[in-house]
Amino acid sequence: MEALIFGSVKLYVHIALLFSLCIRHGHVPDSLTQSFMVPLVKNKAENLSDINNYRAIAISPALSKLFECLLEKYIHSCDTPDDCQFGFKSGLSASTCTNVLKQTVDYFTNRGSHIGLFVCFADFSKAFDRVNY
Repeated sequence: MEALIFGSVKLYVHIALLFSLCIRHGHVPDSLTQSFMVPLVKNKAENLSDINNYRAIAISPALSKLFECLLEKYIHSCDTPDDCQFGFKSGLSASTCTNVLKQTVDYFTNRGSHIGLFVCFADFSKAFDRVNY
């Protein structure tokens, strides 16, 4: 990361050329896509030998992080997400989505509908930890 922070103009030109070529040809070199999975303890007070007390994070190269940041800024400037989307938006969460659903069910239930009979909530909070990568 220090090389990117304290690099010269020549370095920035080469990085810009690399990223432009990646976008133009639709290909990213393997060295930018490789990452290392590192286990992190969720709760140090709990059993450290329990596999469910760990989560994995990916350690990625600094250049790929820079490329992702630039792509994210470009995508956010060109595409506005739908108003009904709750995930992956700042200031919104699953609880916001749940609240909207509850208000909708209340609206129809108060008007004599049986919509409340057909609602099911599922907690997928640990689903990410259980996926076999």
